[in-house]
Amino acid sequence: MFSRKSAHSPAGGKGRAYAIGDVHGRLDLLDRLLAKIEADGDARGDEDTLLIFVGDLIDRGPSSAQVVERVRTCRRPGVKTVFLLGNHEEVLLRILSGEADLIEKWRWFGGSECLRSYGADPDLLKHMTGAEALKLVRDAV
Repeated sequence: MFSRKSAHSPAGGKGRAYAIGDVHGRLDLLDRLLAKIEADGDARGDEDTLLIFVGDLIDRGPSSAQVVERVRTCRRPGVKTVFLLGNHEEVLLRILSGEADLIEKWRWFGGSECLRSYGADPDLLKHMTGAEALKLVRDAV
């Protein structure tokens, strides 16, 4: 779920980079991984450290909303955080911007679990018009 490598920082010193992706709504695994990164930072220092989230943080697992909140608030002095968009986030953002026709496909590849994590019942979408389904998703997220 992550890789670590030494890198030279733009300032010329040595630094570390951690890349985390494909969390897919698994807050439990993300928290364990972030604890290991934090412990490494405590042992070696955080100066010139990059924490890169490479996408697909949501869908499939039970805690998409909580994963989003965790990475959104993940701050540590000396650590620069970077976020890259994955295809799962891209689809949700397209839905939120009005592409209701994507909702059914999104549900199929993990959107139902994502909606549940935001407190919405994805089964209600089956009986809704596109506009109603879009409102449900927007209101939940």
